[in-house]
Amino acid sequence: MAMNKINSYSKLLGAVHLMIFAPTSSLGRHHNNNPNHKLALMSKMPNVNSTEWSILLHKRMNSNFKDGQYGLVGGHLENGETIIEAGVREAKEEADLIINHSDLEIISSIHRHSGDREYIDFFVRCIHYQGEPHNMEPNKCSDLRFFPLNALPPSLIDHIHLGIHNSLNGVHFHEISKTI
Repeated sequence: MAMNKINSYSKLLGAVHLMIFAPTSSLGRHHNNNPNHKLALMSKMPNVNSTEWSILLHKRMNSNFKDGQYGLVGGHLENGETIIEAGVREAKEEADLIINHSDLEIISSIHRHSGDREYIDFFVRCIHYQGEPHNMEPNKCSDLRFFPLNALPPSLIDHIHLGIHNSLNGVHFHEISKTI
C-alpha cells in the first residue's frame, strides 16, 4: 500500500509562473539604453481592477498545451531546482530578463490535475527586474507583452487567470479537484 502511494507522487509536477508587473504609464519607454536599468516595482500587490499596473503575458503556440492562449512567463521546475531558481532561469530563457533571487516572492499556489498529471503551480511576484522583455522563444510564443490588470485578454489560460486573481486577492492556496 505504501509503495502505491509513493508511486502516485511520481506524476506530481511543479511549475513556476512569474507575475512580472510594470506601471502602465511606463510601458513603451525604452530603458535598454542603460544595461544596468532596474525597474523598481510595487511594495504590495496591486488591486485586481488597477489601471495603474500591467502584467507580462505570452501567447503559447506549438506546445500541444493551450496553444493560442495567454499565460505567464514560467515553466516546470527542473530536477533539484528551487521555485525561485526556476523563476530566475525562466525569466532569462523566455523573456531575456535578469532577476535576482531576492527579487522574487512566492505569493500563491494552486494544486490541480491535468489529464493523468498532477501539478502544483506557484505564482511568484517579481519585485524588480533588469532589461526589456524580448520574446526569446519565437517557436513557442507568438506574442509577449504587458496587459493592464483591468483588461486581461479573454484567451487567458484558466488556471493562470485563477492564479493571478488569487494572488491579487490574498488567496495563498487553492485546490481544484477536477481536471482543467
